[in-house]
Parts: sequence; C-alpha cells; structure tokens
Amino acid sequence: MADNDGDSHMDSPPDLSDTGDVETAAGQLINSAILSPPDSQHRGASDMPTSAPGANSNGKRPLNTMSNGVMVDLTGGEATSAKSKTRSSGQDFAPKTHAASGYTWSKHEDEPGYGWNNKKALDERQRAWDGLMHKHYMIKNRYGDPFEMAEKEQAIRNSLNQREGHGMALRHDYEDTELTAQDGQWTVKLMVSHCTSYRTLRPFRGMYWDVRRRAPYYWSDIRDGLNYRTFAGTVRIFFINLLPAIAFQLDMSRNTNGYFGINEALFVSALAALVFSTLSCQPLTVVGITGLISLFNYTVYAITEQCGIVELYPEFIAWVSIWAAITHWIAAICNWCDYMRYITDFSSNAFGMYVGVIYMVKGFQEMTALYGESSPEAGLMGAIIAICYFLSVILLESVGGTIWSTPNIRKFLSDYAYAIATIWWTGLSHFPGHIYNSGMLRVPHTTAFYPTVDRRPWLVSFWTLPVKWVFVALPIGILLTLLFYYDHNVSSLTAQAKQFPLKKPAGFHWDFFLLGCTCFIGGIVGIPLPNGLVPQAPVHTDSLTEYKDTLTKSKERDIEPEEGEWVQHNRKVVSATLVREQRISHFLMALALVGFMTGPFLDVLHTIPRALFAGVFWAVGWSGLMAMNITQNLWFLLSERRYVDPQDPRLTLSKWRILYYVFWQMLGVAFSLGVSFTRAAIGFPVIIISLIPLRWILLPRIFTEHELLVLDAPTADADVVLASMGGRPTLPEVRMMEEKRRQQGADGELGEGSGSGSSSENAQGMRSREGFKDEEEKEVEHERGQEQARFGVQPTLRTGHA
Repeated sequence: MADNDGDSHMDSPPDLSDTGDVETAAGQLINSAILSPPDSQHRGASDMPTSAPGANSNGKRPLNTMSNGVMVDLTGGEATSAKSKTRSSGQDFAPKTHAASGYTWSKHEDEPGYGWNNKKALDERQRAWDGLMHKHYMIKNRYGDPFEMAEKEQAIRNSLNQREGHGMALRHDYEDTELTAQDGQWTVKLMVSHCTSYRTLRPFRGMYWDVRRRAPYYWSDIRDGLNYRTFAGTVRIFFINLLPAIAFQLDMSRNTNGYFGINEALFVSALAALVFSTLSCQPLTVVGITGLISLFNYTVYAITEQCGIVELYPEFIAWVSIWAAITHWIAAICNWCDYMRYITDFSSNAFGMYVGVIYMVKGFQEMTALYGESSPEAGLMGAIIAICYFLSVILLESVGGTIWSTPNIRKFLSDYAYAIATIWWTGLSHFPGHIYNSGMLRVPHTTAFYPTVDRRPWLVSFWTLPVKWVFVALPIGILLTLLFYYDHNVSSLTAQAKQFPLKKPAGFHWDFFLLGCTCFIGGIVGIPLPNGLVPQAPVHTDSLTEYKDTLTKSKERDIEPEEGEWVQHNRKVVSATLVREQRISHFLMALALVGFMTGPFLDVLHTIPRALFAGVFWAVGWSGLMAMNITQNLWFLLSERRYVDPQDPRLTLSKWRILYYVFWQMLGVAFSLGVSFTRAAIGFPVIIISLIPLRWILLPRIFTEHELLVLDAPTADADVVLASMGGRPTLPEVRMMEEKRRQQGADGELGEGSGSGSSSENAQGMRSREGFKDEEEKEVEHERGQEQARFGVQPTLRTGHA
C-alpha cells in the first residue's frame, strides 16, 4: 500500500512512533512489526519525499522498483536497494518518438509494451501457446500463400501518393495486412491474397497450396465421418449417383450402338468415387456420369458416322480423352481455376437451370423409347411407375421441412427417400398378375467385370488411330476441357455454397488435376469420362448437414377491423448448424459401386424396371429447377405484392427490372438448349463459359449496384473456399460505383447521392449532401459499402439466391 508520497513506505502517526504498537478498535495493542515490514514505521514526517523515486513525468513508478524499498530484477538478476539507485530525473537513453501517435519516451519502463514483459504476462502467453493445436501447420497469411506476401511498406505509400496525385484509385490485390514492431517502429506487411496477373507464371503454386492447406485435415476427415449423419448421407448419395448413372448409360447405349453399357457406368462411377474420396481436397464434391458427357459422347459418335470412321470411334474418343487430360493438367498447373471465383448466382443458376431442363427432357425421351421398344401395356405401366416414383421422391424429401410427426421420423424419410421409393416401386413391378405380365423392360443383364461389348478388352488400342485423326481429336478435347472446367468447378462451388457452414479449406486446382487423371484413365479403358454432378453436388453436402428445428413465436393482428385482437402463432425455422466434412461417405459409395459390379448385385439391378429411371430423371431435374433463383424470381413476380413478406429486399425493385434480369438468364439457358439438340452440340461449352464475361462486363452497365446486390450474389463466399482461387474479387458494379462516387463526391453541388443510379435531385427536390459529409460519416458509409460488396444481400429463402 502506498501513502501520499507515492512510494511504498508508510509513515506512522507521531504518538505511536516511539511505542511501536498499534491500538485496535477493541483497545488491544498489537506489535506493529506484525503489520508492517521493518523500518516502515520509523520515519518522521520531515523525511517524506515530494515525489516517488524513479517516477516518470506521469507520476508512475516502474514495476521493478515497487517492492518495499527493494528493486527486484525480474529477469533473474540480483536485487539491489532502491535508495542506492533512483532515477527521479535521469534518462536511460535519448528520447524516442512513435511516428504514428507522437508519443515520446526516454526510459525502458515507458516504452510501449514494456508491461507485458513481467513474469505473469509471460506465463499467460506460455499457457496460451501450450493450448494451441497444430502449431506446425499455422500459416499467418489468411489465404495460406506466404510466398506471395509483399513485405514492402513503400507499396502502400506509392499507391496513396498516386491516388492523391492523379485523383484515381489504383487497386491492389491485397486482402490483409499485418503490423510488426521492430526497434520501436511499426512496419506494415502486405498479405497478397490474389495476384492473378502473376499466378499463371507461377506453375504448380495453386496445386501446392491446395494440398498444403488440406493435408492437416486428412485424419480429421476420417474421424469426422464416424457418426450417423455420414451413414445417412452415404445411402442417399449412393442412390442419387447410381440411378442417374445407369439412366444416362442406357441413353448412351441407344445412341452409340451399344458401346457403353451398365458395367461401364459402374466402373467409371466407382473409379471417380475412389480417387476423389481418398486423394481430393474437396471430398464433398460427387463425381460421376452427367447428362452433359452423355450428350457429348453420342454427339462425337454422330460425327464419326458422318466422317465414315464409326469403326474407329473407340480409338477416336480415347484420343479426345487424352487431349482433354493434357489440357486439364495444363489448366491446373497454370492456376487457371482462379477465374472460377468470378462465378455468381447469375451464371451458376443459369447453368443449373439448363442441366435441370436436360434431365427433364431425358426423362421424357426414356418414356418415348420404352413405348417404341415394348408393348402399349408395358409402356402404360412403365409411365405409371415413373410418375409415381417421381411423386414419391418429391413427397418424401419435402417431409423434412414440415411439422409432421417427430424430427427423427422426418429426417429418416427425407434421408432415405430415394432408397424407399426405389425398393417400393421395384417390388411393385414384380407383383403377380397384370403388372408383372405386362412385360415391362428391365435393366439389361451383363457379365460381371467385363465390358458390355463382347470380345472387347478393357484397354483401347488408341495407338492404332491414324495420325490425321489424332490431331482432329485435339480441338474436340479442348472443348471437352472447357465443359469440365465449368461443370466440375461449378459443382464444387455449389457443394460448398454459402448456405453450408463449412470450416475446412477447398482445393480447386488439385482436384482439377485429379479430374485430368481420371479423364486419361477413362479414355484408354473405354469408359465415359467422370465429372462433377451439378444437380447432385449440393445434395451430398445437404445430406451431411445437421439441421436444427427452432420454434419461433410471433403475434399478428388483422388490419380489418382496426381493433382486431392480437393472435399468437408458432412457426418452425430450420437452420444449418454443422456440416460433417469427411471422406467416409464418398469412400463407402465407391466400395458399394464396386460391389454392384459382381454377379449377384448385377442380378439385383436386372430386377429394376427401366421406366423407373424416367422418374429418376424427373425427380433430380425437378429438384434442381426449384432450387434455382430463376424459378424463385418468377414465382415472386407472379405473387400478389401485398402478401409478400415486407422484409424481402426484392420489394425495393421494380417488377420489370426483376423480369429483365431473369430475361438475361433465360437467354443463356435458351441458347444452350438450342445448340444442345443439334449437330453443333459439341460447341455448347463455349456458350456456357460465355455466361461469366456476360455477368461481369455487360450486366453492371445495364443494372444498378443495388439491383445486382439484391438479385445476385457470389455462389460461394467463405474464405476457406475462395482461398484456393486467390480470394474474393470485388464485384464490378461495386467498383464502377466507387469510381463514380469518387469522381462526383468532391463537389457537393453535383448532387450525386451514394446510391447507385440516383439522380441529381431526389423526390423532394433536395440536393445530395455527399460533398458536405464529415470524415467520420464518410468512413462509416465506406465500411458499410465494403460489407455490402463483400456479402451482398444476406441469402435467405426469400431473396432468390439462397
């Protein structure tokens, strides 16, 4: 305890200074030596110093001198008397000044951060360090690429000088900064998150950091899969992968004269699942046979027929696959997957709508083919089973969003919807009597582990193809790479979309390299090439997501009559709390697909009626169509506005502007569909890729910033996902409006407000006050604008881009 002089010595009253005793409230005398250290009660008032020895200009004393007259060296040195060493007026060194704040000090104890050097603070730091896990895997850079950190503070100064000197903003691709102190001076280190201009010239950089980011989580990917949610997700994704694969295989078999069959479908699905479940950085992305590769394969078959080399189709398609594999590897090595960070809901939903329509059309084509290959009775019975299968799956999957029964029963029916419907309607097709005797066509039966075409080896003799046709296959292989570049990466993005609370990092470059490897293997063994499944991609993640049902209570009152009573309503809100990010479900699916290549399980597949696969096409396609923001925006336009939730941000827009936005999306869908059903279908990947520059170049010039922030949003916005592609880009409409505000905000009389598309005067005829705002107000608005640019409108079930 310190007295008025500021030191640790207590001065006793004059009447007790000689006795050395203290009288308590009870009248008892207590020896003062028990209460105070020696020599603390034997100093007169005349000896009191006016200021504490060693105090600085603020009246504070250093920590190492406040120990009852003894200066203790906390670093382990000897204790010395404070009386023999005082610094009431001296200096330890020449004064130092902190440039940013102007703070000046000349003693060690006044130096910023000196107080953290005491033993207690050091012990706390050590305990915090001991509590950290994975110390060896910590990377200070947010995006995990320390080699791309620019450690020069001059870069910021030059940028600021150029901005002030030229009145323009020079954008730097720096997402984060780190402050470090050295010799009392602060140094700014720039963290380079995405220097896309140079990443192409740094080969293998993206692949290397994809693997390095994901490798520490490999064993947790296995441990996190040991739960019930993984088992339910395995069953769901197995059926939703197996059934469309067989359906597309049947479609290819009809259009390639039987070259592709059931064994090829099982082989390629098992190969892709095995590779991507064990080696990929994104094990949640499901890879298999898609409708687009089916369309691509029989379009190439039609080209070989027109060229008169149909007998060389196996060798030709093998070389197409080899060239595609090579271009896949080049794209992954050169970090070209970075450009997928520009994918927003505009392009991804347009592509998803296109794929959903393809699925629906394939379902009708399957039904018409059955009518042509079987009797009318079998065709009618098949149509009934297909429609019932479709309705059963949709009904069972929708149970999870209702309040029917208990949460466990709802989750069970939703998780196993495809399994329940498949077993039920397959069993019904064998019901004795008219149903079984109708003669419905069933899945063809093949020999276990052998190609569908008899006397064909698994290895295609691709080296026998004439050289001329080898180079003809090159442009077709490049087109296939363009298709997979968009299709596979969009599948990965939707599997890691913003509605899923993911924690583990992604790896687009490494996975695209693996896709090239599977293309090479698939080409030389004569099987369809695997690819990311767009409609099924988010289904896998959704099946592994833990959802929580929350009861919300609200009160409402009728506006007519005005004095109506308040009525309480209960409503269920479903929210995603956790995603089981693991590899087990994908790996178990691979083992199950290999098992279905054996004889007994091929017999089981033979019992499934072919008509059921038409229902599979409809169920998968319909689910995809309903999830697209095109459908949701059209539904909003058809709704009566007074019954729409007033919190819906689309109410701030004109219906004609929303319809105009949907028009551009549907234009891309229409062009893709129009090309897909012609001989030019081989070029439809070019139309799909063109959706990206359409969104980033054209739309910001015909829509305002606010309109695009409401109607569109990045498909994936989590840092752990965007890290692989170089970080989050600035939306073009935000950048354009920032430049416009910067040019017009200097003069308040220009009357341009901060909102995009605003006029010089508002509805009340008042001018904008942009030029009269103080610095604090501008800073708050700038932070709000950055937050909007980063996240857009928060996705909900009503915004059209959830």
